Amino acid sequence: MSTFLVNKNVTSLYVDSSCRDIATQAILGTAVTVLEEKGEFCLVLTPDLYEGWLSSQHLSRIKLEGKRARVKRFIANVYTKPRRKGELLTKLVLARRAAANLR
Repeated sequence: MSTFLVNKNVTSLYVDSSCRDIATQAILGTAVTVLEEKGEFCLVLTPDLYEGWLSSQHLSRIKLEGKRARVKRFIANVYTKPRRKGELLTKLVLARRAAANLR
């Protein structure tokens, strides 16, 4: 099993690999575990324990290393440098987990 990030703003997770019925959706940046691969689709498990099939094109491989954090505010800004001195890199939403490679 490998961990991937959803690389599309919103992607549907389907009940089965025929992709007819939507089970749930995942948003950009969600870390999912790939349980099975079938052609161009993957069966994934989300952090909130939903399973569903999605296009493998909507996934990017990640390597989680370094320090990790969990967002405790509704929205958290992520900057390229500490203490808001860098450019805004992205925004994370409540309860999102994040990993950072610090150099």
